[in-house]
Amino acid sequence: MAIRVFSDDQGRECFQLGRLSGGRLGTVLSGQFRAFAGNPVGTCGNLTKDRVLAVFERRAHPSGRSSTGSAPARAPVTVKLDGETRRVTPGGLGGFVIVFEGLRDVGGATLRTTVNGRPVKRRF
Repeated sequence: MAIRVFSDDQGRECFQLGRLSGGRLGTVLSGQFRAFAGNPVGTCGNLTKDRVLAVFERRAHPSGRSSTGSAPARAPVTVKLDGETRRVTPGGLGGFVIVFEGLRDVGGATLRTTVNGRPVKRRF
């Protein structure tokens, strides 16, 4: 999994989740890598107002994994899903990806981090 962090034409902060091959972001279809074409498309928001952007995506992997991504918070991020807790420190531009095994119901999942010294908690 890889993440692209970008600003859209409205000036919002955005991120796009995909696979990386040869320095290009894309997806794998029928066993073949396909690079994303055109302008990037992803989850966007206002980090000044929202303080953190996050989304759960169900991916059709052979192992059936659920993923979450967020950008561009800099403090460690903790996600709790079905009693399982994962902690990650965001990389360049604040983007991160956390992968959970299985296609799980994300109702009740939580994300915790700190932005500008203030705690942030999101429920899904």
